[in-house]
Amino acid sequence: MLPGLDAITLVALSLLALGVVGSAIPSVPGPLASLAGVLAYALGGGTAVGTVVLGALVVVGVVAVLADWLAGTVAAKYGGASWTASLLGAVVGFVAFLATGPIGFIVGLAGTIFLVEAYRGTARNATRAAAYSTLGALGSVVVQVMLAFGMLATFAVALLL
Repeated sequence: MLPGLDAITLVALSLLALGVVGSAIPSVPGPLASLAGVLAYALGGGTAVGTVVLGALVVVGVVAVLADWLAGTVAAKYGGASWTASLLGAVVGFVAFLATGPIGFIVGLAGTIFLVEAYRGTARNATRAAAYSTLGALGSVVVQVMLAFGMLATFAVALLL
């Protein structure tokens, strides 16, 4: 064990670091790992980090989780997709992720949105909606990494103060 760090602090730091790495991989629940690290510390009796900082980290963690879960679907809706296409894309993307990994999520999301929107209207609108969903899903990775890294850095600084 590292000098000066108790077991719960090491668990929290490990989960926060895993959250940063996991956020960089599409469809891997990095934000949940970061949130779990903060909650493990808070519920495990950690006392070096104040309750205000822990509360703020929980809020940031929830925002990161929402970015993870909703970005592609919301971006597709912004790109002109119907809620039906967006939600079906999210479900198919999730199932495809379980079968084939992160690439399956992106292909399942964009492909489903494209097919549903092409059926409902024109290929041009379908292409636009599918492109927005893909960019939204990939853009959410950047947001998640920044939020997870910010959580880790804030937690580490709070430990030092």
